[in-house]
Amino acid sequence: MANGLSINKEEFLRLPINKQNLILFENTEELKTMVKGYKFELWTHRAAITILFLVAGVGKYFGII
Repeated sequence: MANGLSINKEEFLRLPINKQNLILFENTEELKTMVKGYKFELWTHRAAITILFLVAGVGKYFGII
């Protein structure tokens, strides 16, 4: 049971309610962290692409490229 993410349904249902709730909470928090990381990575990629297009556009406008 690595981080509670690799547990099958039968194992989960055999656990006491408190442990089930704990696993659900930990998984929810881990997913929130993963989504925040993905959103930050997506933002940095979009910023980099925007900067590249701006540099290419300015270079093309001034005849450098």
